[in-house]
This record gives sequence, C-alpha cells and structure tokens, in this order.
Amino acid sequence: MNPIISILRRGREQAGLTQSQLAEKMGCARDTIARLETERQTVSLEHLFGYIRYCQINPQEVFQALEPVKPGEFAYMLRMHDTHYITPEIKSRFEDWYNRCEASPKDELLINIRKVPVYEQDSDQDPRTQGEQAADKAREVWGLGTAPIKDPVELVESLGIFIQGADLGANDVFALSGKKAGADQYGMVINTNKSITIERQRFSIIHELAHIIAHRDEFCTDCTETGKGRSKDPKEIYADAFAGAFLAPAAEVKQVVHYTTKTFANNFDAIILVAKRYFGISYQTVLLRLHSIGYFGDDQKFGWNFGKLRKRYGKTEPHPITEPLMFHCTHPCGAEGLSFQ
Repeated sequence: MNPIISILRRGREQAGLTQSQLAEKMGCARDTIARLETERQTVSLEHLFGYIRYCQINPQEVFQALEPVKPGEFAYMLRMHDTHYITPEIKSRFEDWYNRCEASPKDELLINIRKVPVYEQDSDQDPRTQGEQAADKAREVWGLGTAPIKDPVELVESLGIFIQGADLGANDVFALSGKKAGADQYGMVINTNKSITIERQRFSIIHELAHIIAHRDEFCTDCTETGKGRSKDPKEIYADAFAGAFLAPAAEVKQVVHYTTKTFANNFDAIILVAKRYFGISYQTVLLRLHSIGYFGDDQKFGWNFGKLRKRYGKTEPHPITEPLMFHCTHPCGAEGLSFQ
C-alpha cells in the first residue's frame, strides 16, 4: 500500500473516526473515503489537508512518507502496553535475526503447509466482532476444527513465517512482527522474559498472526499503536479478539462449560481452571470468552467476576503452564544463532 494512504488511514483510526464520520466532516461521501483508503481514487490536496486537519496528522509525517523507501528498511507491528515505541536495540536485534533467517539455506523439502489468508479490517465495523469472525474463518480454512491449539509455534511455522522467542526484558513489549518494506516474508519474535507467563506468550503469537492477516498494509517504521486502556487502537482490539476466539472457539468453550458444570455443579472457579488449562490461555482470556458466549448474562455480573479474579490473581496465573514454548526456525539457520543474545 502507498505509505501516504497508510498514514491517512492510521491517522483516522487513531483519531477515533469512522470513514462515515470523517466524510461528514470533510463534506464528501463515505464511499469517497473508502476509495481513497483502498487506492481506487487519487488523493487530492483538498483530501490530504482534510485528513491532516480533522485527524490531527502531523504534516511532517506525510512529507517524510513522500521520500522513497530505503533499500532493506523494516516495517513493524507489535503487541505492547502503555509505551508506544520499539527501542533501537530491539529493532537492531530483530533485523539481524531476520536477515540471517532470510540468508540461510532453504530445505528443498520444506513447504508452507498452510497459506496466510487476507481478512482486511473494515474500520466502520466493530473490531471485536470482526476479529472473532476472522478467527473462525481462519480455523475453517486451515481445517483446524474447534480443538485447542497445542503448539502455536508450529502453526506459525507451517505458514512460512519466521518465529523465535527472545528475552526482550521485563517491559511492556510482549511481541513484535516485522518484514522488509515491500516484502511478503514476515518474522515474529515473542518476548520470553520470565515476567511474562506462557499463557500470555501463546496469546501473543496468535495476536501477531492476526496483524499479519488483517493489517499487513499497516506495518510501519514508527509504531505508535497502544494496546491498553480506553485509548486502545482498533487494530489491537481486533487482534485481541482474533487471538481469544482462535485459541478458544465459542463452540468448544460451550462444551467445556457444559461438561465442567455437570462434573463440578457449576463451580465457577472449576470452570475457570479447567478452561484455562484445556485451551492454554490466561484466566482473563477465559473470562472474556465466557462473556462472549453469554455465560454471565449481563455486563455487571461479568465485571464483578473480572474484578474479583483480578484482585485474587493479578498478573499471575492459577495453576500456570510451566512447560516453555519450543522455538526453532522454519528455515534451518542454526537455532543457537537466533537467541538475540
């Protein structure tokens, strides 16, 4: 995608405006905004200044995007909380690892078992609903049924994506994905710092996969998305919803609730523990998936239970997964050389 278009669309989303809302402000049709953002209509100066004005886009960012992409330049997407940057050190380590993977000898017998579909996010639709629907479609396309994902690393490798775990420090960067500008080869690094639970690491893998599926044209050299609180970017909401629904499909969640209720007489704590271990997800993700299938009945009951468990467990996990994820490179280039150390 044209970098100017990416900046305009990202700016609109970060301003919290739908295509229809921006069109109203600019005095044009919603279809005009849709055509501009899909490169079916040329962006005029009037359109450009409208985006800059109503979306509060820094004009300097637009001017810089007019410069040609530098050879070998990398673009990123990441899962993070609170802060809004990737440190130069992490970028350097990622790019060194990616280049070594890319330059490594390819196994002639190695094929991509699955293809990565493209499910572009529509900014005029609810990102949570879209994410869940895309997760269901991806599972169907890949023939995964509704069974739990035993090894998300292996799944990502089967898609031909470089993936590695690395200790990126006890910070809020849970994972990042990147690629060389203009390339179709993606790389994904998951933060395996001991402060991050295995459940969160598994979730982050699928969260990053959602970005590759839905936001491949949104990867940028300067990430400014936020993954927490009321200001959470719509792309992050989409990716979170995708990851939750992909790891714990609604139909399977209902089955787990049904059989656990029969065995433990509707013991709420038992449902949480059984579901989190069965699906390999955090207790918070279990709560959100229970909410999505209508288990709590209303938002107030959900909020009360969420607060109760947050107070009890915080960032820890009841009966946590202790076996670490096994990372190895799809394209054999020496696992020892991929530790980022």
